[in-house]
Amino acid sequence: MQHHPEPDFDTDHSIPAVGNGAPPPASARHPTSSGALPAELVALTHTLALPLPVDRALGEALLHATRLLPIALCLRLFTPHDHAPRHLTQLWMCERAGTTPDAEPLLHELRETTTTLGYGTYVDQQVLDERQHVRQPRLLAQPLLSTRGGFLGALAIELSETVPPARYPDPTYLSVIQHVLAALLARRTQETTHARMESTLHAAVALASPAHRIESSLSDLADNAVAQARAEAETQVLRDANDALAAPAATFAVATLVPSAATQWRPIAGDLVGGGFTLSESQAAALHGWFRSHDALTLAGPDGDGLWQALAPLRATAAVPTERITLLPVRAGDRLAALFVVAHAAGPYADVEALALAGALAAVAGASIYAIRLAERTIAEMRGRDAFISLTAHELRTPLTSIKGYAQLLMRQARKHPLPESVVHSIEAIDQQSQRLAEMISELLDASRIHRGKLDVNVAPADIVPLARHAIERRQPFFPLHQFVLETSAVSVIALVEAPRVEQVIRDLLDNAARHTPSGDRITVTISQDQRMALVEVQDAGIGVDAADRERIFEYLYRAPRSEQRNLSGLGLGLFVSKYLIERMGGQLWLHTTSTEPPTGSDFHFTLPLA
Repeated sequence: MQHHPEPDFDTDHSIPAVGNGAPPPASARHPTSSGALPAELVALTHTLALPLPVDRALGEALLHATRLLPIALCLRLFTPHDHAPRHLTQLWMCERAGTTPDAEPLLHELRETTTTLGYGTYVDQQVLDERQHVRQPRLLAQPLLSTRGGFLGALAIELSETVPPARYPDPTYLSVIQHVLAALLARRTQETTHARMESTLHAAVALASPAHRIESSLSDLADNAVAQARAEAETQVLRDANDALAAPAATFAVATLVPSAATQWRPIAGDLVGGGFTLSESQAAALHGWFRSHDALTLAGPDGDGLWQALAPLRATAAVPTERITLLPVRAGDRLAALFVVAHAAGPYADVEALALAGALAAVAGASIYAIRLAERTIAEMRGRDAFISLTAHELRTPLTSIKGYAQLLMRQARKHPLPESVVHSIEAIDQQSQRLAEMISELLDASRIHRGKLDVNVAPADIVPLARHAIERRQPFFPLHQFVLETSAVSVIALVEAPRVEQVIRDLLDNAARHTPSGDRITVTISQDQRMALVEVQDAGIGVDAADRERIFEYLYRAPRSEQRNLSGLGLGLFVSKYLIERMGGQLWLHTTSTEPPTGSDFHFTLPLA
């Protein structure tokens, strides 16, 4: 820790820069031969422990300091401005109501923004830039520094008259005043930094997970609009990140730039909106090469690659004298998507925590942009897959129609001209399997239309009891060893549905039950109703659904591991399409109960609105 000697105004007339971490000198504890401490000195030190907001504690400390210095006419306390580089906030002013030492001081909370201490260029340069005290006939001005030399604020003491050195305020009192104010300002800086970081971290959390909402919004767009929407989403992420970066940067000018060409960068947000720049090919290569293995690049003057000179447009647009520039890469995967640019103000200002946080924000923004680009790529791949499936399914329909037609023709001929039983069974198998293949192709087309948002459902009043009976009759030939049973206490149940789609859902649930149920077991379809909804239940005694699969069985192309292990047929589309259809008709489809332990089985339910 740096040691600052106590001031001795009688010899060198200096006021030291006092840090908040060092204890007050021993003379402050015993300033008089009698051992009595001045009441105002005690009250001043007690402000460090008062349960007050820190700004109010600073005001109280300034009030006690003014009372402690009889020849002080006015004390002014300045702090760095929260969001304006190279600006100050005059936080408190304490002035005497009169010019006599016993005049009661008056405390004023100002919070005025200024670019100067108000005592001329020389005082500003010495206190703000050089971090040195100033002693003038009627003024003492002092920078207040942290233990690490960071600039916390400034104290200006206006004296009531031209004071000879012998009558200057007791240096011990001045040292205690500086210690107390520096300690309170350090606490204020810490609280402010924590608040800024908290708001920035909230922004980082919002940035960290845009992919879910982005993917859903992109998937609703036409192909020619996806790229534009993706670019707009990336720009918004960068602007949000720039706002979060600017919040804690009290001593920075910040901007976010994106590449507009291989060697050109243009600003899209921040303080340096006019400060794009162009690099040579070698400079662009050097910049990209540096960021492959480094998380930041700080330039403080001309460099070998000429980057400092290339950044002249940025420095020219900065609202503050720029001492150095830090570039932080926003990486989307292995690509450089953007740059955070931090123009550091010249002088005593420093904000190391905010710069470290900027690096974290750059990483979060890069991950968000990568997620957006991955979502775009995923959507493109999904659409390409769906287009291929749709085209393939359509192409398969033509030869399948011919196969099924010839099979039916052979069946009619077999009725007129008896054929061997084995031949008849073969023809029936061809007819059944071609029908099954046609159903699978229809499922593929339905799933493709669902992903493209083009599967419509048109409802009308229909009786679902005969629909269920017809579905059972059509499935029985496919599973001759199973027992399909329809149970209903109502002769008819009229619901608002698309009749072929309801039959399709029941067919898929029966297929699903039969594939997972041992031969000979019973599969029951039960239909009931209440005042508003019809309820259809499909219950089996099959192998059941494992707990890990219960939330996923309605996903697109999902097949449970046990189905894979048993080589059970199915595309993983039936439940996905069925759930969509039921929901489009105003109902719900769910797995009501299941068990993988004896007695095993599953019970699927779906509801439909009554007409």
